[in-house]
Amino acid sequence: PLYSSAASDVYKRQRIEYVGDGYINEAEITAGVQASITLDPDAELVPGDQLRVTVIGAGGSESITSYTLTEDDINAGSVTLILDLDGIPEGQVEAAAVVASDAGESSSNTVTFELDVSPPDAPVLEESAGVIIGGQAEANSTVLIDTDNNGSYDFETTADSNGEWLSLIHI
Repeated sequence: PLYSSAASDVYKRQRIEYVGDGYINEAEITAGVQASITLDPDAELVPGDQLRVTVIGAGGSESITSYTLTEDDINAGSVTLILDLDGIPEGQVEAAAVVASDAGESSSNTVTFELDVSPPDAPVLEESAGVIIGGQAEANSTVLIDTDNNGSYDFETTADSNGEWLSLIHI
């Protein structure tokens, strides 16, 4: 946890809730990474207090998302923000929230996650392996498969009574 330098009676905690798999990928960044911050009910918060979520990434890169608390936020006891991850490189990332108020600064727990926006390497199939393909056809019909698009059928299978078929193709 982070502690403020204010007097001990204002060591109030905001809590960042993180629900997920621990990884943030490109699709999640594009959609907007949300942080839900639970406000400390004992903190002396007033509308206009500033909430800052600091995100620290690899190499000390830093991004800050700032938000001004409203009376509705304080009454609800929580705020959900879209985090600014611009300039944060891939790797382990930490996020922490701080509210600056007239009563002093209050801090949060630290949430750690992995920022991974690189797609995985394409799978490599060994020559002895095969590929299962399937689809839908007329029930009980013969399905002819041309794998090299040369006009001649390389594999044959039969659709089941529901029209579903699968075939293991050796490559």
